[in-house]
Amino acid sequence: MIADPLPGPMGWGENLMTDDARIVQEKKEFDILAETQPAMMQYREARQPNAEKIKLVKDLMAADGMVGGFSCRHVEKAIFGAFLAWLAQIIGSCVASGGARAWTRRTLIEAFLLNDPEEIFGTKIVGIDNVSHFVPYSYRAGRSFSNIRGDGSYCSIHIRGFKEYGALPCSTPGIETDAFPEPQSARLYRSYGSSNSILTKFKDVASQFTLLESGKITAVDQAKELLTVKMSPFMVCSNWAFEPDYTHPTWKLADGSSVVIYKRNRRTSWGHNMTIDGWVILINGEEYVIVDNSWGLRAHKNGSWFVIPVSLYESWIRDSEQMYIGDIDLKDNQVPV
Repeated sequence: MIADPLPGPMGWGENLMTDDARIVQEKKEFDILAETQPAMMQYREARQPNAEKIKLVKDLMAADGMVGGFSCRHVEKAIFGAFLAWLAQIIGSCVASGGARAWTRRTLIEAFLLNDPEEIFGTKIVGIDNVSHFVPYSYRAGRSFSNIRGDGSYCSIHIRGFKEYGALPCSTPGIETDAFPEPQSARLYRSYGSSNSILTKFKDVASQFTLLESGKITAVDQAKELLTVKMSPFMVCSNWAFEPDYTHPTWKLADGSSVVIYKRNRRTSWGHNMTIDGWVILINGEEYVIVDNSWGLRAHKNGSWFVIPVSLYESWIRDSEQMYIGDIDLKDNQVPV
């Protein structure tokens, strides 16, 4: 099996941290989050999706060889007719870059599948009519709670930023950038990440759109329920690296390409955040977890994402910090999707 391209930029914790130090600090940040936002840690019961719309998502999954479970990515295709072509992460902003994918897909799920009377931020993944929020604002919001030197962040402070500072629509007047939803200038991105000026300027707008619910993933059964019943994607901060293992003998996507199964790469580590986007079941009963990465559309054999067996994912839970993106408040938007 040919290896993936070289890994992209990372950014869980600080640049020179040891693997153990990242884990210790992330746990400390989570304890602070749980203490300062106890209501946010309360699980909200899952809601029934619209039957017609969930069937559309399931049909698109089935065309890609997934006959059960749920894939957050396929909600994009159900709404827009294609998977969104997210810009690649260019600095150590993985927590914010991956968090944007999780947040955005959850807003699509709420508006499209759960019939919330809310309007998504936009209809594209380029320009100001962007379905995602402006990622550097959320990057700085989380980093404002921790004295981080250089690039990087933690899952827990990023979640806290979503709660206390909200998310900034790309259509907000006054944003200066070379690209949406993330700058493609490293200098510009880092300038946003190092100063509270963006928070001061835009908090009144962004605080209208806040995360209401999150929590830590601690068990595989909990993860399955959150993904397949509640339809909530996860942020995952860990030191695990991955590599291609084998091409699945029967699993093919709608375009005819074969799905590559991944395994842990124990020869190296990634201090990195990724997004858990789905728990899917094949026709023969095999179960896999979809992992989305912010390194671009050619990061892995099947694109920006890869899959791992549930048995491997269960081990990953025990050796990582994972938090889900639950209900989001877009209360000032009025037009239902």
